[in-house]
Amino acid sequence: ALPLAIAGNVIGALTVQSIEESAFSDEDVSSLQAMADQLAVAINNARLHQQNAELFAKASRRATLLQAGSEVSRNITSILDLDVLLASTVHIICEEYGFYYAGIFLVDDTPDENGRTWAVLKAGRGEAGRRMVEQGHKLEIGGNSMVGAAVRDGEARISLDVDVEKVWYPNPLLPRTRSEMALPLFIKSKVIGALTVQSEAEAAFSEEDISSLQMMADQLSVAINNARLLYDLEAANKEIIRTKTFETIATATGETIHWVGNKAAPIPGCVSRTREDIGRFLTIASDLIAQSDVSIRDNPLGHLIIESASRLAQKHPDLPKDVERLKKKPLKKLRRMLDVESIEEDLDIIAQSANTILQIKEDLIGPARRQKWQASDLVEVVKDNIKSFALPSNTVSYSIDGIIPKVKIDPKQFGRVVINLVKNAMEAMDEQPSPHIFIAIRQADANFVMVDIADNGCGIPEEELTKIWLTFHTGKAEKGGTGLGLPSCLQTMEAMGGKISVSSEPGIGSTFTLHVPVFRPDQESFG
Repeated sequence: ALPLAIAGNVIGALTVQSIEESAFSDEDVSSLQAMADQLAVAINNARLHQQNAELFAKASRRATLLQAGSEVSRNITSILDLDVLLASTVHIICEEYGFYYAGIFLVDDTPDENGRTWAVLKAGRGEAGRRMVEQGHKLEIGGNSMVGAAVRDGEARISLDVDVEKVWYPNPLLPRTRSEMALPLFIKSKVIGALTVQSEAEAAFSEEDISSLQMMADQLSVAINNARLLYDLEAANKEIIRTKTFETIATATGETIHWVGNKAAPIPGCVSRTREDIGRFLTIASDLIAQSDVSIRDNPLGHLIIESASRLAQKHPDLPKDVERLKKKPLKKLRRMLDVESIEEDLDIIAQSANTILQIKEDLIGPARRQKWQASDLVEVVKDNIKSFALPSNTVSYSIDGIIPKVKIDPKQFGRVVINLVKNAMEAMDEQPSPHIFIAIRQADANFVMVDIADNGCGIPEEELTKIWLTFHTGKAEKGGTGLGLPSCLQTMEAMGGKISVSSEPGIGSTFTLHVPVFRPDQESFG
């Protein structure tokens, strides 16, 4: 037997045997020892090569895991939508680590009727994962599954061969699973769920895999918590907005009632005076016809006047007496008391008040109506609505920059915006000897088309520019302005995903700019 030694360290022995006695001479022994020394060197080189290969494989695997972990971390920490975060995570884990399946369970803290709590699958890889999520797949915490055990104990559960695992749930949708690892997800000391990773190969998880995945699970827990906090913050913000909206609606409703009341206040007086004046005229006409010759009394119109006066006298018994008193008045005074122009003025007041109330109603309710969006020719919609003003041709000019794409609007609602802005422009140019409205339409970018409606009117003072969007704020009270037109335009544009802005210079004019969303063929439905 000859020792196999490397640098004084014996690594083995070479044994040589013969059937003859004294078969080995000193020369044989020397030759065999030299051979043994060479064999020792070869064995050591082979071992070193194997060790180097193993180290290289480990280093390569570690580099792959670090890169995969970095990719996973970068993605999960940049996503704040919980559903997107979970779905993206299971996809990335399987792609980067090369695993068969990954799923994320979150704990439902509400016990069922039997007092059991469950971990509910929120995201799963592939078709199997999608089906399980749709079916509401869940595993009992502490039940016969690795996920349930990991959540209950707050410790990782790893099975390198699921066939010999006592605590394991054989999922019929994942028949090729041979290895499984369940890692708990912690927020501080509380377990909020678990990450399950499964492989088609036995003993698929190395120490590096386990360490890397545990770090990634910890980062995932933080990302889930951040997404939940953001969701809670958004929910709280929505509740605040909802509360403020109700307060605003209540305030606006009170202001609206007060405003409508002011506009309606003249109507009863005007109606009363008009009814009284018409009754007097009708009674006087009836008396005059009764005193006329037979041909007038027998005329159908004469009959109609007499019958109408008779019905009025029955309804208003004091009317004939009132007319008798009027007959005694001097003609000059009668002219003042029985004035057709006064009746026309009262009717004008009634009509104006009614129209104002209807306009208030439309400005308040119009933006709240469900918009019927459709792909529309913006240039055509703008021109058609401006055409309704029947303005002189030299009052309006257009600039259409290139080919304008279809836009996504409710033509009727958008038309009201255009009409409102043009009406405001005309009123702003009342004292302008050469009034002019300039309409410019151009594509701003891939998402919006811009419409400028500019005038050379009086302009808007700088301190008023932020107030014009406030409900009931008006700088045209003497012209019957309601303070609802521009707020209505703002609501309508925002409802369709657009914007409205203004620039103005007193004495020069104002420009209102509409940002109108471009229609996209891949949009599913409108309004």
